[in-house]
Amino acid sequence: MAKRTAKTKYKLLDPQIILVYSVIVIVIFFDQLTKYLIKAKMYLHQSLPVIKDVFHITYTTNAGAGFGILQNYRWFFILFTVIFLGFVYYTYLTHTRKNNRDVYFDICIGLLVGGALGNFIDRLIFGFVVDFLDFRVWPTFNVADSAVTVAAIGLIIWLWKK
Repeated sequence: MAKRTAKTKYKLLDPQIILVYSVIVIVIFFDQLTKYLIKAKMYLHQSLPVIKDVFHITYTTNAGAGFGILQNYRWFFILFTVIFLGFVYYTYLTHTRKNNRDVYFDICIGLLVGGALGNFIDRLIFGFVVDFLDFRVWPTFNVADSAVTVAAIGLIIWLWKK
């Protein structure tokens, strides 16, 4: 693939963006599927031990942010997510126009956007996020939270190595 320059036009369906879209779709699919299964098969606050006292599947909801802070600020989180995704989109376009293809960066962006959209869907439809992964010493979380966390760590490592 030829090196991109500031004058290179962004193509909507080049391999680079297809990878990002694919990661986004996969994250949203598994996030929404797992949340659907939890809501369909469990009752609120039910906990099923997978590894007793280490890891449980526990159905909880969270109307706030990480660790349950800022409860019931639904519209704030919806607006914040829209602004955040706009910023990520702008940053991504700026990066892809100035740099060679970077698969690691693309995957991290896909994880970040997919995770943000997974929880955004819950907040928009239900007013809260469904959490269920419970390591007993940490607040419960979900697939979208995991994707955002992996993306954030990945982007920090990517920036550090640059």
